[in-house]
Amino acid sequence: MDTSYGRDAAGDYNNDNSSYTYNYNYDDYYELSSEEEAADAISRYVAPFLLFTGLAGNVLSLLVHVRLGRAHMSTCYYLAVLSVVDSLLLVHRLGSDWARHAFKTDLQAAVQNRSELTCQLFNLATSFLLHFSHWLLAVAVLDVALARARPKRVDKICRRPERVKNVTLTVVLFLVLVNAHFFWTYGLMSAVQYSDELFCTFTSKGGSYADVFRHRIWPVMDLVVASALPDAFIMASVVYIWRRRRDDVTTTSSRDVNITSARDVHHVARTCVALGVAAVLLTLPENAYSVFEFLCENHVYKVDNTDLTALARRILGQTVCFTCHDIFIAGKVLFYIACWPRFRSCAVEVIKCTNEKRQRNRSDRKCTSNQASRR
Repeated sequence: MDTSYGRDAAGDYNNDNSSYTYNYNYDDYYELSSEEEAADAISRYVAPFLLFTGLAGNVLSLLVHVRLGRAHMSTCYYLAVLSVVDSLLLVHRLGSDWARHAFKTDLQAAVQNRSELTCQLFNLATSFLLHFSHWLLAVAVLDVALARARPKRVDKICRRPERVKNVTLTVVLFLVLVNAHFFWTYGLMSAVQYSDELFCTFTSKGGSYADVFRHRIWPVMDLVVASALPDAFIMASVVYIWRRRRDDVTTTSSRDVNITSARDVHHVARTCVALGVAAVLLTLPENAYSVFEFLCENHVYKVDNTDLTALARRILGQTVCFTCHDIFIAGKVLFYIACWPRFRSCAVEVIKCTNEKRQRNRSDRKCTSNQASRR
């Protein structure tokens, strides 16, 4: 949602020609065009709505998936971790916009510009979370496809939490290695010569190779790791699950509630298929915009940077494209509710338990206050 950045949270400073890419600020004192007003409205009203509803939905999803993971499928553990990661993504992608409009402060810049280490860690963490979110969903869909591939071993496949830990740690290690370049490609620099004000940006420590990496190598790596590879796994798994949708899933005949039922596997598969297709479709606009920016930066597609009308349209286009991704991050709970009956029943139980605990706490407080007044 933050229209001043692409995938990286830092700004962009070209040290060779001392040009500083201006970060667009909605609070600047000049008349906004219709495109800029539309982007401003999305940032002011849509962003906080998605932020708070998405956080509430992800917290509910986390509580439900932890319960279901203990009793039914290991896939729920992937979805539980995904809820945590997506909550952090919402705070990063939408929280800065909301704070800038509500409190007139740029928290993101304050964190990044504090020191060179925070600059590097912040950009590494935000890039890692964006990659990790998509890969977790891909792994969850692959887990369901594996269960559908071996229907007679569903109980053994779905009741192995140690595999979830191993796969998750492997993905984390892979993505950390991919994003480790932030430690030597990002740092604090001055926008104006002989100025004490520093800001977090891509540095030119590696000379000409650093510029090649920034403008040509990393955008391709980012697009492949963040979208192309996980999307390929998701769509391949979705097609496989769809082709095996009529196959019977054999489970152990037992009254133990911890045994995964065929109906549970079917509902989880249906949910993961819906999530996978929605993820690919709703992240497609953001990926398309990233390709457009890549072509513009490398002068394959020439644009006039002095044309304010074209700049306003790019701002609106970027805002809309990023909002599509934010809608998916914030609205996953709707897919769970619509496609997964056991999730609905468990969510109702969680909400009831939460309300009962609140009532008990209130009654306990009243009792203690009454006892104190009597004394």
